Amino acid sequence: AVEEGIIPKDKVEDWVIVCSVFVHPQAKDYRRIYHYNYGATKLALKRALAKYPSLDKIFYDKDRAKHPIMGFRVPRLWRPPYLQIAFDIPSLKRTKDIINVLP
Repeated sequence: AVEEGIIPKDKVEDWVIVCSVFVHPQAKDYRRIYHYNYGATKLALKRALAKYPSLDKIFYDKDRAKHPIMGFRVPRLWRPPYLQIAFDIPSLKRTKDIINVLP
């Protein structure tokens, strides 16, 4: 990556890059595994150094994307679930106090 100009030469002694890749347990073709992961890692480095995607895009998309392994969207934390409360309290003041402290 340094030789190709992806990583600046003046950063080689300052930066540490930690990379994790997924290899399917049933994968058999080691050459293909190497090439896919090598290419994906280089692309990730290029994009990161080009600041792509932008932080705004990451924040927008982070809870909207389907989880690749679980196969469903993670609950939308920016829109909390509906909260239903049943009161069985004879005191109106106590009921109002409880309502005032609800999120």
